[in-house]
Amino acid sequence: MKKILSALLTAAVTAAIVPFAPNTASAEQITVDSAVINYLKTGKSVVITGCSGTDSHLSIPETIAELPVTEIAAEAFANCTELSELTIPNSVEKIGEKAFNGCRSLSNVYIGNSVSAIGEYAFSSCPSLNNFSVGELNVSYSTLNGMLCNSDRTALISYAGETEAVIPESIVSIEKAAFFADSDLVSITLPSTLVSIGNYAFSGCLSLKEIIIPSSVTSLGEGCFMSCTFLERAVLGAGLTALPDKCFSACPSLTAVNFPSSLTTLGDSAFYGCGKLSETEIPETVTYIGEYAIGMHYDMITNSIAPFHGFVLAGKSGSATDKYCKANKIPLLDYENIILGDVNYDKVADAIDASHILAEYASDLTGRGRHFTDYQRLCGDYNGDKEIDSVDASLVLKYYAMTLTGKK
Repeated sequence: MKKILSALLTAAVTAAIVPFAPNTASAEQITVDSAVINYLKTGKSVVITGCSGTDSHLSIPETIAELPVTEIAAEAFANCTELSELTIPNSVEKIGEKAFNGCRSLSNVYIGNSVSAIGEYAFSSCPSLNNFSVGELNVSYSTLNGMLCNSDRTALISYAGETEAVIPESIVSIEKAAFFADSDLVSITLPSTLVSIGNYAFSGCLSLKEIIIPSSVTSLGEGCFMSCTFLERAVLGAGLTALPDKCFSACPSLTAVNFPSSLTTLGDSAFYGCGKLSETEIPETVTYIGEYAIGMHYDMITNSIAPFHGFVLAGKSGSATDKYCKANKIPLLDYENIILGDVNYDKVADAIDASHILAEYASDLTGRGRHFTDYQRLCGDYNGDKEIDSVDASLVLKYYAMTLTGKK
C-alpha cells in the first residue's frame, strides 16, 4: 500500500516518472555489472541516458568507448528497484533530475570528486537510503552522518539514515524534496539552528506522525508536509509568519495544530483535505486565509470542492476566519458570543437542538459514549452544571416555546 501511495504522490507533485526510453537511432548500449546501460556520445564525452536492467551493485564506468562519462541524464535509472549499491565515478560532473528516483532498494551511494550539479528529486522516493559518501576532493558536496549536504554542511540536500531521524545542529536549511516520499521515516528531530524548510521537503512521508518545528524556522516551502497520510500533530514554532500553499494539504489524520501568535497568513490549500481539524481556532493575528485553506475537500457526490460535512472553525466575528467561513459556508464558532442550546450551529436554539441533546444524553447514559464536540457540550449545557442531560433539553424546549409565543 505504501508503495502505491508513494507512486501516486510522486506523480501528483512532480512530473510523471517514466523509465527513460532512449532514441534507438543514436543511443548505444553497454553491459556493466550485469546491467544494460544506454548511453549517448556527445562529441568528447558520454551521457548515460537509461538502463534496461540493473544488478544490485553498480559501478558506473569512468569511460565508455574511450570517452569520459560526464553526465547521468534525467530519469536515467528511475525506478530501478533492484539497485542497492551505487558508485558514481570521478569523471561524472552532473546528475540529472530524478536520475535515481524510485530506486526503492538503493541503500549506499558514492559520489565522485567532480559532481558539481545534482538535479531535483535525483534521490527521492528511495526509502532504503542509509548512507551517502562523497569524494574527498569534491568542492560542491559533502556528507554529514551519511546525509548528502552542501560543501560546508549547512544545507541538507538528501536524507539517508535511520527511520528516526535526528538532524545535526550545523544544518541551517533543509532543501527541496530532501525527504520526499521517504515512506519509512517514523520521526524527525529538527535542530534549533534550522531556519528554512524547502518545497516538498517532507511531502509523502507516509509514516511520520508528528512534526515539531522549532522557533528558529522562519520559512516553510510550498507543500513541505503535503500528503503525510498519518501525520497527527503539528507544532508550529513562533518564528513563522506564514504557512505556504499546500503546506499540510492532504494530511487526513491531522487532528492537532497549534497556531503561533506570530502567524499572519494561511496560504491556498494549506490544510486542504484535513477533515479532522474541525473546531480549530485560528488566531486573530491571521489576516489572510487563502482559497480552500482549511475545511475543504473534493466532494465526489457533488463533483466539486466543498466543506467537510459538519466542519466548523473557531474565531471571532469580523475576523479573517469569519470572512473565510462565510465565503465557504463553514459555521463559525464564536466563543465570545455563544448561543446556549444551539448545538447544531444554526444560530437558534429550538426543538431540533433539544432532540440532539436528548440523544447525546441517552447515548452517554446507555454506555454508547459521548459524541458532542467540546463546543457542542458548551452550548448544550444550558443550566451550566457541566453535564448534558434531559434537564438541558427541557430548558431548551421551554426557551423555544417562549420565543414562539412571544413570551421571551
